[in-house]
Amino acid sequence: MDFCDTAYFLAYKNNEIVGRIAGIINPVSNETWNQKHARFGWVDFIDDNEVSKALFDTAIAWAKSKGMTSIHGPLGFTDFDKEGTLIEGFDKVSTLATIYNYPYYPKHIEQNGFVKDMDWNEYRITVPEVFPDKYFRIAEIVKQKYKLTPKYFKSRKEVVDRYGSKIFNLLNVSYQDLYGFTKLNDKQIAFYIKLYFENI
Repeated sequence: MDFCDTAYFLAYKNNEIVGRIAGIINPVSNETWNQKHARFGWVDFIDDNEVSKALFDTAIAWAKSKGMTSIHGPLGFTDFDKEGTLIEGFDKVSTLATIYNYPYYPKHIEQNGFVKDMDWNEYRITVPEVFPDKYFRIAEIVKQKYKLTPKYFKSRKEVVDRYGSKIFNLLNVSYQDLYGFTKLNDKQIAFYIKLYFENI
């Protein structure tokens, strides 16, 4: 993303790549939350303390050189990038939108001086083959109370033309108080519209 200051680092051992990390400074986020934070993201490493330490030390040094007072992550450029570190549930199949990492990752991150700032929970909802009647009764009550009407579309282009920008503008309002959220600008909205609607 061209609105962030970024740096990318690779760790080598015996002439092989054994780790990577990205350093990110999101000025919009820092201004929104009144912080001077750098982020680290896209971090991967083998189970080797020397490797993980080298990666985090490098990212921290870069952040300090940019005048930042702290670094946190894993985070990306925006909330539409994968965030956080899996700390349990390694026996479950990962989901498309979340990070899946080896169980040794949290240990390495903590050994390098990081402390947990927030818990994010993920829930699995099983959709029944047959919906109970009460679901439809509740849906009808909600529909009438808020004057909701279904919309039907013949193409993705119709969705984009009528609601593309409105969807992301709604997210900007609805998500503004969520942990670390950064408001999307027009250029980012255009990028995500293309990513989610036009590249399906």
